[in-house]
Amino acid sequence: NNEETTIKESANDEVVKINKYGISAKVEMNNKVDKLIFNIDIKTKVALNDVVLTFVINREDGEMVYRWATDQAMGKAISLNKKEETKIALSIDNIFPDNEYDIQLAIKKIDRSAVYALFNRILVYRLINPDKGRRDAHWKPKESYRYEQY
Repeated sequence: NNEETTIKESANDEVVKINKYGISAKVEMNNKVDKLIFNIDIKTKVALNDVVLTFVINREDGEMVYRWATDQAMGKAISLNKKEETKIALSIDNIFPDNEYDIQLAIKKIDRSAVYALFNRILVYRLINPDKGRRDAHWKPKESYRYEQY
């Protein structure tokens, strides 16, 4: 079996912090060994033009480990049409080590001056990767730093 998904929790309606326009959203994830595929479904009761969707993966301790935004990926704003479903499929390399992760999904005005909807922890999942050593080696770039205080 090529799928290794373990989903701990999917709490959509309970996690809405901001939602001014009757926006509903759902995120589902499939783990395909080397890829994580996120299927995002959005519906709105009003038309919204010139918006950006941001998708953030946070580690269990709250650290943001990945961010994706429609305007940066596609080079333009998107529009959400009234009573129509918007679907986005996002596929990313599965370089993440074993841990619990959660997804934050937000729909904002293109200039980020307004947040139309914010879904914290819209999806919570645990990754257990069989090749842990390989993923840990590439999880973070090697770094060095120097700190001085006078």
